[in-house]
Amino acid sequence: QIGTVRLIGQNAGVIDYDNEKGYFDYHDTIRDCTNAIQSFNLCIIGIHPQDYSDNGKLDLERMSDLENIILSLKDMNVYFTTFSELIANR
Repeated sequence: QIGTVRLIGQNAGVIDYDNEKGYFDYHDTIRDCTNAIQSFNLCIIGIHPQDYSDNGKLDLERMSDLENIILSLKDMNVYFTTFSELIANR
């Protein structure tokens, strides 16, 4: 059961677009998501397909980081959903 939705917006990410610092260590993404879940009962991770490619080719190291993020969140027993499902189940 999802609690009250207090905000919809990214509160964790895999790349720093604002400061052009490049890719976050996946541990940073998990930390940010954990903090968001504790504060808002919700974590939205901004992920784009181009985040996992390098010059149009799949970047296996970045994909490994994505896998680590997903596995870490599964270990936390979080609920995965889409924006559409989140709004429909409100």
